[in-house]
Amino acid sequence: MSESATDTSIYQSAFMTELLRQIKAHDQYGTHDGWSAERLLEPFFRKREQGAAGCTIDRASLLRVTTFYQALAVLIEGECGQMASLVVNINEEGFGRVLLLVGRLVVLDKTVRDAGRFGFATPQAMQAEAEKLLAVATGLIGKFPEAAKL
Repeated sequence: MSESATDTSIYQSAFMTELLRQIKAHDQYGTHDGWSAERLLEPFFRKREQGAAGCTIDRASLLRVTTFYQALAVLIEGECGQMASLVVNINEEGFGRVLLLVGRLVVLDKTVRDAGRFGFATPQAMQAEAEKLLAVATGLIGKFPEAAKL
């Protein structure tokens, strides 16, 4: 299989499809209508040195973090049939925490450092991280179903 075929197919995974849906939901004026998946997701793929370091976080960076974890929340809801609530608390310097709650169960707790540089090296790296976080979250729900139903 060629590399380009792999790159194209990654955008059709459940996570990438949901992430694209979340991105489009924030486009209130249709500015990104007609954009390809690659172009819409481009801000998520960056080298570590890219992004604002040590200064006030911009709205686009905060939206990138929120959108990534909101897509995970929607997939968790689909897996377990329970509402997943996203809590994002990031200060103006880009440090904070992301929580995903199902009922009274914390299924994801991530510390965010330098949110201005939030991103992934490749689409495959993003997909792998999303799958890992989803597996941990659904595993916790399976292990503690009573807390997830409260």
